[in-house]
Amino acid sequence: MKKSLVIIYLVFWTLLIAGCASTVKDLNDKTLDTNTPVIIKHSGGASMLIKECSEKSFIEEKSDYIIEGQVKKKETRWNDDKTSIITYVEFSVDKYLKGEPFGNNLVSIEVLGGCVDDFCEGAEDQPGVFQEGENLRMYLEKSDYGFVFTCGLFGVSGADDSPRIINVG
Repeated sequence: MKKSLVIIYLVFWTLLIAGCASTVKDLNDKTLDTNTPVIIKHSGGASMLIKECSEKSFIEEKSDYIIEGQVKKKETRWNDDKTSIITYVEFSVDKYLKGEPFGNNLVSIEVLGGCVDDFCEGAEDQPGVFQEGENLRMYLEKSDYGFVFTCGLFGVSGADDSPRIINVG
């Protein structure tokens, strides 16, 4: 009985580690499956604390993708636990300045912050609130869970690479 439990335990951990290793390999691969939707998640602000994030050349070099396009629509709502507000954005890519084109030129973005009813919430180091019709340039890095903005709020600028005015809502 003890021997079979040990074997089951070893098989379980072997399969778990093998599955994680193949996932890490896939995430480090810079090529994209064209059938997979592209989702950009909010980034933790820690990366923007490094001094180099104030230099455009560093952001360009660190980015796996640099894209330009327009915000098509946005929706702001509470998360499931009603502890944070999240803004969901649909972004249409018009131009790729770095990186191979995605299979679908519509990109989904999730950022912390926004306004729901009379309550507004901002998130430090995030790219701010997106406005429908806004033309933007985005600097993106591949991460463990999809894409993040390179250097947090510094990873989004106007389409002409001008700084954006960051506001909550």
